[in-house]
Amino acid sequence: MNRKERRALKKLTSDKAAKDLEESLGLFDLLPDNCSTCNKDFDKKSREMAFTWSVVVKKEEKTVRLFCPECMTKAQQVLKGATGTSPEEGSKGGQS
Repeated sequence: MNRKERRALKKLTSDKAAKDLEESLGLFDLLPDNCSTCNKDFDKKSREMAFTWSVVVKKEEKTVRLFCPECMTKAQQVLKGATGTSPEEGSKGGQS
């Protein structure tokens, strides 16, 4: 791969990454103020809450959902019971 091809590839990948970041930041305004399941309040200024709560973004539908740690744990247990495996195991290195 020559220098011209490397530059073109770098430009394509950086443009795509910038576009994805821009779309994600645009959806940040849609972040709710409470848990989407139990309506527990979310403090956007709390560092602890920012690192423990989970955000689910569906770009196609332009929806953003926020889940407290308790609701995420319950949802993972339900999924684990229904499928017999945890959601993390199901998405790692499975069959193609």
